[in-house]
Amino acid sequence: MLLGSLLGDACVWREKPTFNSYIKMDHSATQKEYVWWKYEMIKNIVRTPPRECAVSGHSFGTGFRACRFSTRSLPCITELHELVGKEKRITRAWLDQIDHPIALATWLMDDGCCWKNSLNGYCIKFCTGNRTLDELETLQGWMMEWLDSDRIGIYIPTKFPNKTELKICNDQTVRTFENYVRPYIIPSMEYKLPPVWREGCINRSQRGNVNYNRYR
Repeated sequence: MLLGSLLGDACVWREKPTFNSYIKMDHSATQKEYVWWKYEMIKNIVRTPPRECAVSGHSFGTGFRACRFSTRSLPCITELHELVGKEKRITRAWLDQIDHPIALATWLMDDGCCWKNSLNGYCIKFCTGNRTLDELETLQGWMMEWLDSDRIGIYIPTKFPNKTELKICNDQTVRTFENYVRPYIIPSMEYKLPPVWREGCINRSQRGNVNYNRYR
């Protein structure tokens, strides 16, 4: 889950070279159920539960509120920091550490979305930001191996090259991806899957009874 979060919105920090690193989870307060899901999975390495707070700045609207928490500074997080680096540049060494589909599910819930295409099928899109072409091709190759498909596309807008995307637009490949991630998508994030497939996500009535230990 941590490796998938780092593919998305999570940040890894080290205050000083002699200190251990920590990971910061930070999402909109409208996604607090998701933040608490992450917390429940790793609360043994977190000192303070998630909290809501007001956030200001030119990139946030008036009244914007965030829900966030951080792990403790630990040697195991320092290892992750050394693996992904301060700038979180994608490498094959990083991706090869991911051996569970919960990382894909977390990445989808962080940075993914779905939409209906013109052929009445569905596409999955990941917003990959300012990734370089080398990073995108590394991600693309890794996803092709996971999904056993070459139908993974890279999109780099000419006018906005810092808003890159990775896309899955083939119906069968989307279905394969969905089969991997469906068991780990929480109710508040079901909208990130095609609607006809949402019934297989974590059932709302079971939300309070999820055994998070099974994901470790």
